[in-house]
Amino acid sequence: QIVLKQQASILDQSIIQLNQKFVMAYPCNIIQESAHLIMKSKFTQIYHPVVGHFIIGRLQQNTTEGWLVDINIPRPALLMKQYTTKETFIESNYVYCFVKQAEIGSQVLLEFKHASCNQITTTIHKVSINLCIQLSSNNEKQLEIAKRIPFQIQIGMNGIISVTGCSEFDQHSVVKALNLQLDEISDYLVERERMKQTMQ
Repeated sequence: QIVLKQQASILDQSIIQLNQKFVMAYPCNIIQESAHLIMKSKFTQIYHPVVGHFIIGRLQQNTTEGWLVDINIPRPALLMKQYTTKETFIESNYVYCFVKQAEIGSQVLLEFKHASCNQITTTIHKVSINLCIQLSSNNEKQLEIAKRIPFQIQIGMNGIISVTGCSEFDQHSVVKALNLQLDEISDYLVERERMKQTMQ
């Protein structure tokens, strides 16, 4: 069999659909075409930029065109100067941005959101991209956690979240709870409170 065509398309942020078209040659010169669908899970989740997505990125390098930003894609995105405010950026700090342009084969362009997180790098947490998609479309987990831990959250669609408004201990508890199933969160938070009291 000879592979005539292979085309990959993204079903969501963690699954790749791979279409392969084969030609079978039989002795009687009958040619039969068949299409095979292969589902492959990626070992590491790489973000696939979409225009309008809110993302949290890490500043890498200041260039003449703007800042290079790591947003969990193979090639750094560009936060262009005309899309920024007069904020003072510091290398290795994080910024809130929107995806301004995301054309195939071109560098991703970012637009700066008017609320940077330059000074709160300790609140940054890396999670799965699928979790970010889930949290952005359904806030049931956030509401359940907020019953016991008041907090604020910014959800980057590139697999990075920022948790603020609570202690560092509570931040990690929030992130752990977000990764649980909804019906597991309450029991976890009760146990967490018990452990916190024994530590005091």
